[in-house]
Amino acid sequence: MSREQTIIQAAIPLLGDPGGVTMARIAEAAGIDEAEVRTVFPDVDAVVRACSAAMTASITAATDPAAEVQKIRAIGTGEPLPHRLKSLLNILTAYYTRSRDDVIALLQAGGPSSQAGDRTPRRSDFVALGRTPEIHRAVETLFTPADGLRLPPAGLAAAFLTLARLADPVANEEHDPLPPDDLIDLFLHGAVLP
Repeated sequence: MSREQTIIQAAIPLLGDPGGVTMARIAEAAGIDEAEVRTVFPDVDAVVRACSAAMTASITAATDPAAEVQKIRAIGTGEPLPHRLKSLLNILTAYYTRSRDDVIALLQAGGPSSQAGDRTPRRSDFVALGRTPEIHRAVETLFTPADGLRLPPAGLAAAFLTLARLADPVANEEHDPLPPDDLIDLFLHGAVLP
């Protein structure tokens, strides 16, 4: 680990500390002289900016949907639509769980306590997961004209991604998640019996 990384890792937990962030406290936390910290960062503001950039990069990496987008694109459109949607739900649920676990691990590894609120993130902290343009575009490709669609694929993708949160155990703190088969039935057939 470089001196810069050592300093950043030592400084991140200090960001939420009521004692404030000073070059002396950063040096002490990093186990090096204050003069050595100043050879890497000219002032506290530069350290705070570097910490912010490091935390942003870590959270971005933890929530990157690239692998899930590939998996979604690999779902064959030759399968019946309910099977495609069930495969999609499995991918999305795994993504939500992975992202949440990774972000929690980052916070527990030294994120700023006052900014994290000394709590496990709630459902509302993760509402943007699965709503990335990349995921949306990949989901659109699962809807084909052969499915007899009543709406354009873009609208169906948006609707399904919204409903998919109901099947996600991470997103449902107040009630049990909707079973995947029930969610797919609701999406395809509505809430009213024929």
